[in-house]
Amino acid sequence: DLSVPGPLGADFASSARSIERLCLRAERAGPSGWEEVLPQISEHASRFPTDAQAWIYLARAKMALGGRREAYRALQEALALDGNVYLGHSLSVLAAQGCSDMRKWPLAAKHAEAALSC
Repeated sequence: DLSVPGPLGADFASSARSIERLCLRAERAGPSGWEEVLPQISEHASRFPTDAQAWIYLARAKMALGGRREAYRALQEALALDGNVYLGHSLSVLAAQGCSDMRKWPLAAKHAEAALSC
């Protein structure tokens, strides 16, 4: 549960909405868009480290910029917070590959199936 009582909760909600909008624009713009919003995503993830979606956005940004290793680290953070968070196709493939490399077959299959259903 990411709800935070009082002013901090409002701050989180406002920041999360802002990051979501920035990421939607970055998605349309491509790598240059992700490069532009990466500092804001990183700051949000630092301020709200229990926000699994922030880690997903960070992983998507890193992936778009060619940083698979950094994307995988951010993806691991997100999955540690919420094992059922929506990853989308490319991050599901990355998760499946990582789980396969670690011989975690049931998780590799779960993420591969998720990638196929996107």
